[in-house]
Amino acid sequence: MGPDTGIHTVAIDNVVHDNFVTARIDHRFSDKDSLSGTYLHDNGLNNQPDPLNNTLFGNTSTRQTVSIQETHVFTSSFTNSVRFGFNRMTALSNASLRAINPLSAQDGIGAFNRQASTINVAGLTQSSGGLNALAAPFQFWNTFQAYDDAFWVKGNHLVKFGFSFERDQDNTHYSNRVNGVFSFGSVYDFLTNRPVTFIGSPQQESREALRQSIAGAYIQDDWKIRPSLTLNLGLRYEMATVPTAVNDQLVNLRSLTAPTPTLGPPYFDNPTLRNFEPRIGLAWDPFHNGKTAVRAAFGGFDVLPLISEFFVMADASAPYSLLITAGNLPQGAFPAGLNGSSADPASLQTTWIDPHPRRNYIMIWNANIQQQITPSLSAMVGYVGNHGVHMYNREDDINTVLPIQTSPGILFPLVTGADARINSNVGDIRAGYWGGTSLYNALQTSLVKKFSHGLQGQASYTFAKGIDTGSATAIGDPFTNSIASPFHFWPGRRGLSDFNIAHTFVLNYIWDVPVPKNWKGVTSRVFGGWEVGGIFTAQSGQPFTPIIGGDPLGLSSADPWDFPDVTPGCKVTNPGNPKHYLNTNCFTLPTVPDAMAATCLPSSFSGAATPAPSGQVYCQNLMGNESRNSVIGPGFYNLEFSVFKNLHITERVNVQFRTEFFNVFNHASFLAPIANSTLFDSTGAPVAGAGSINTLAVPAREVQFGLKVLF
Repeated sequence: MGPDTGIHTVAIDNVVHDNFVTARIDHRFSDKDSLSGTYLHDNGLNNQPDPLNNTLFGNTSTRQTVSIQETHVFTSSFTNSVRFGFNRMTALSNASLRAINPLSAQDGIGAFNRQASTINVAGLTQSSGGLNALAAPFQFWNTFQAYDDAFWVKGNHLVKFGFSFERDQDNTHYSNRVNGVFSFGSVYDFLTNRPVTFIGSPQQESREALRQSIAGAYIQDDWKIRPSLTLNLGLRYEMATVPTAVNDQLVNLRSLTAPTPTLGPPYFDNPTLRNFEPRIGLAWDPFHNGKTAVRAAFGGFDVLPLISEFFVMADASAPYSLLITAGNLPQGAFPAGLNGSSADPASLQTTWIDPHPRRNYIMIWNANIQQQITPSLSAMVGYVGNHGVHMYNREDDINTVLPIQTSPGILFPLVTGADARINSNVGDIRAGYWGGTSLYNALQTSLVKKFSHGLQGQASYTFAKGIDTGSATAIGDPFTNSIASPFHFWPGRRGLSDFNIAHTFVLNYIWDVPVPKNWKGVTSRVFGGWEVGGIFTAQSGQPFTPIIGGDPLGLSSADPWDFPDVTPGCKVTNPGNPKHYLNTNCFTLPTVPDAMAATCLPSSFSGAATPAPSGQVYCQNLMGNESRNSVIGPGFYNLEFSVFKNLHITERVNVQFRTEFFNVFNHASFLAPIANSTLFDSTGAPVAGAGSINTLAVPAREVQFGLKVLF
């Protein structure tokens, strides 16, 4: 474990492979009946060591798909197609493959007398622990599908209608932090063995089996009003059953303050029974010459509460899964102090899913104009937008001390003695609720060159902005820049989406290098058959949120966070300076006027390196004024280049020599300094290396050679 201040990439035992097999059969019984079928088998593995090269972790997946379709032509104007499909996927995430450091496999040095625990220290690289340290779900997912689609032509109308049915089965074996995870608010706390929080399971594995059905029906009319104008009108109905579990093994607090969780169904009320979704669109050729097209559309799309959003919470809730969470641990609790922990309900993780969800839907609209400039060149400019209502939001732990609103900001109350969390009867509470919103707006442009004179290519540019109150679904932090528990009461949680990229430009091309037609024989073979291609990508950076380490607010939760104050108008980044990308001078510890000092917790911030402004005092339990995803990481550009040589040996045998260059410019493109986004530790001391970048977006230049034989 050491300061996160250097640029590094990890290459030890980094392996990725993907093997797949496909098969297809087509049979025509008559002019009116045909049958087709497809089989797919896909097997993949990727692995890499943890940042300190102690343990090799990996992810494996296997997917099998079988589909069959029968099409019957009733009349020249009416056709029906029936499809059946089955998908099976098995996936193991974060599996411990082997110990790189022999100590990684040693028993008795972590919690519960197992291998080394995971260690988080503000300002230091995370130690991912020994074998089996990471949360590792092993999923078996089966999906059965049936579809029926009919097509009817009547005059100027092309009517499509049909229905669908899907049955999902998710079976999960979950090894959840069985070595334990200790978090420390500062290096000093680590050296003096004062952990802030602990989470871990004395249980080797928990099992869950969720079930759900999805049904839908639709009708759409493509009405050709005029030769130059087509109107699309449609209506879809789609619903999902409330997830159930084998043996009714479901857990949910019916309210955040309930003394005990409710076991068994129903998980929540079904919000999908009235999911009617209107659709409307048009395509218009205003000049009746086939060179200009105007398109626009609007539609409502329901976001169904699917079991993929709940399996993590269902697999980690007492009494079926024992996951201990604890805060404000005594000195010396690491690493063996919790070996004798009992399954006290007040320390076990549970789940709160809003039992009365509202309908979650997204309204999507778009408009664009396409213009053919020459027979091989066309351009497009368009706008895309959407608005999500009652979006699903996740918090890894909602069971915190609640704050009050004051003139300086959100202030957490002084707490002494009794447990002041929302619910003192349970441990941390993984929460899911439909209280969010989302907005997305984008300008999209493209220029397309169809293949002619040996050249084809496309250039596209997108200017976009996504805003939401949280980008998480199944887990609290699906992206590396996510805040795992964005407080539901925090106005600052509404910000840029975790995946927001404001500017994206992509240029790709393929050029068949021409040779004079009069070149024959050896000259033609040597200089002919060359193909050059490339992809150039440039985009702006990823947003992230600077934070304060430890639990200075006194949340007493398993996932404490705090946010600094940011100086208005201060330039928060230093582009081009990876060692000091974040301008830490723009961020300070939260302060209040002297007159409010009595409302503050006895603050460890009083020993902060920088004095508080005149007339102000540092207030440990005051949340900073920073907003979620308020800082943008460095931009990115990259060129990938390829050269192919094609040799036609015979009419049936072709050989292609391939040379591919990745990161041709050998340009160091950096990711956002997410690993160094903790600016202050729990005492208020600045963290060494805060704001520095230590991860590359792409590796250094690579050259790859290949040979492809077609026969």
